[in-house]
Amino acid sequence: MSEPIVNAESGGSSVTAAVQAESRGGAACSRLLAASRLLVLILPQLLVVSATAADSAITLVALMFLMYSWLADDWSWMVRPAVWMRWALALWLWMLIISLFAYDIDHSYLMSLAWIRFVIFCAALEHLLLDQVWLRRLWCSAAMTAVFVALDGLWQYKFGADFFGYERHSADRLSGMFQRPKIGSYLMMMFMPVVVGMYIYFAPERSRHSRLIRIVIGVVIMVLMGTIFVSGERMPFLLALAGCLLLLVLSSGLRRRDVLIAGVCMLVSGSFFVNPVSLNRQLSTVTDIKQVAETAYAKAWSRAFDLGMDAPWLGQGVDAFRFACNDPAVGHADKITTCFKHPHHVYLEWFESTGIIGLIGFIGFAVAILRIFLRAHGSGQLSMMNYGPLASVLLVLWPIATAGSFYGSWRACLFWLMLGWGLAAVRGVQGRI
Repeated sequence: MSEPIVNAESGGSSVTAAVQAESRGGAACSRLLAASRLLVLILPQLLVVSATAADSAITLVALMFLMYSWLADDWSWMVRPAVWMRWALALWLWMLIISLFAYDIDHSYLMSLAWIRFVIFCAALEHLLLDQVWLRRLWCSAAMTAVFVALDGLWQYKFGADFFGYERHSADRLSGMFQRPKIGSYLMMMFMPVVVGMYIYFAPERSRHSRLIRIVIGVVIMVLMGTIFVSGERMPFLLALAGCLLLLVLSSGLRRRDVLIAGVCMLVSGSFFVNPVSLNRQLSTVTDIKQVAETAYAKAWSRAFDLGMDAPWLGQGVDAFRFACNDPAVGHADKITTCFKHPHHVYLEWFESTGIIGLIGFIGFAVAILRIFLRAHGSGQLSMMNYGPLASVLLVLWPIATAGSFYGSWRACLFWLMLGWGLAAVRGVQGRI
């Protein structure tokens, strides 16, 4: 009789231990979830403070998401990956393969291995971190940060130094709180989520203070668009205008009258903040388009295409442009005129780095993202709240737009935040696509 009692006791202790372990695992999952959401919430600020800090936060969120999946034994996001993730994983594997033949093998491998953090981070936003409550909180964080950054930039434009004493980058370029002149790029990416989200969350047509709300929204549009205009960054200004046109085409829940009013606010802001220097720089875009072959960007694009054609199937390796551009032994030496750290064109960067196969893979990735949003829009399930991140993502993928590096730069962090934000918003409405 004693033996069964001992077995029962040992069995009971095992069950108790299992329950305690499960409880500890649940507590750990809760802490990981809270920490990850907090990091995502402050990403709009980290992107202003330091690119390294933002990239580190993205890496931590990706690692904590993997740990959460292990503790919760939930790998559904990997077992049944979305179409966009299949393309991204295929791209990652191809990046690892072509690194064997890269211009700089060690650097290509390191960049390829690290690139997976963006994919996991995006999956974390889509599958776990951003429910409806946290989507609203992220919007609040982004909106407050964008407005503050814009006001800081306008202060620098007016007085030569911003709130913190940082001087402008040059006579025709603002830097705001950033170390480099990228305030316009930041506000362009934030513009659509902030403005559209403000309209949706405050819903002026359902408010007793509809006129006041519309005035506030108009002022915010003027501040954001005015700062983008005087920043001296021409492509962000053009993309912000294109984003408004895209919104006008896609809008159904948002009344087009309000979009047109927003356009008038932007024109007013442009005339209000304009000075001869900033106006001349923006208008010089027309001249640059007529003489595009002579611009520095066009010369970098030509060199990127030349490097890609030197190794058309495998490319020069991930992030190889910064090293191979000035090397006369690669491609045609007469193409070496203007070199940057990257080609400033996302599709040429993929072609130069990963060859034709990698470029096809990236186009497949971009089309998969586009189909997700268009399918949701066509079914009528895509709420207006999602149009902001949608517009920002589509504008960055616009083939004729200049762009930052897609492999590990500040702009890559901003892009993947917007993509994860948009995917989470779509998933919250209609589930997996």
